[in-house]
Amino acid sequence: MTTATRRARHKARIVIVGMTAFHLACLGAIYTGVSRTAGIVAGVLYVLRAFGVTAGFHRLLAHSSYNASRPVRFLLAFLGSCATQGGPLWWASHHRRHHRYSEREGDVHSPVQRGFWYAHIGWMWDAVCFTGNYTNIKDLHRYPEIRILQKGYVFVILGQAAALFGLGALLNRLNPDLGTSGLHQELLSEIGEARMALRYVHLAAHLKTLPLLTHGQIARYNVLRGYAGDPCANPPEGHDASMWRKHSGCN
Repeated sequence: MTTATRRARHKARIVIVGMTAFHLACLGAIYTGVSRTAGIVAGVLYVLRAFGVTAGFHRLLAHSSYNASRPVRFLLAFLGSCATQGGPLWWASHHRRHHRYSEREGDVHSPVQRGFWYAHIGWMWDAVCFTGNYTNIKDLHRYPEIRILQKGYVFVILGQAAALFGLGALLNRLNPDLGTSGLHQELLSEIGEARMALRYVHLAAHLKTLPLLTHGQIARYNVLRGYAGDPCANPPEGHDASMWRKHSGCN
């Protein structure tokens, strides 16, 4: 077993333990109760982190659908990182690979290839998703701030948890009538965390449901599903070659 393989398996084990503990911890809200203040904070964070993933990780980093200044790029990448879906470079690399090999061998989270459960969450528990060399995101490596976010991803997550706990404790000290606390704020924020809803929307595109929520991505999925060639080498008929390659994760 190579060092890279051992490292990938170690990361996969950490993700399994972390995600399991994270979701079980949400049940703690039954004990702490739910305050209006905590609900507002959770709702705001839900929107911000969802926007970070969709506008930052997805449309900006993975697809380069629009241009943004470096401060804005960093802010969106930071918000996306707070959604605990992985670091920005890791996310963008896997998403580009997903588009290049959509529903074929090489698409690490395809329900067609490995089934619903694996596509939903199992792939993130598999060491294979931590063994990539990320050569398909060379354009993103020129941003040192994005590389720092990737390397410090774990600290972003831990820092977010500590900040939420501190916010709840501070609000409780300044205004006890708000009915919140450090633990209370942290647990409710976990319940409102954007990742689960976004995964559901992503799977909806694969299952050909909820077309409004997937913003028309189903049409593109159907084209790829019936297309046996390499979308990077030979884009499907009727699609602009340069635009197709740009949005399919091609180098």
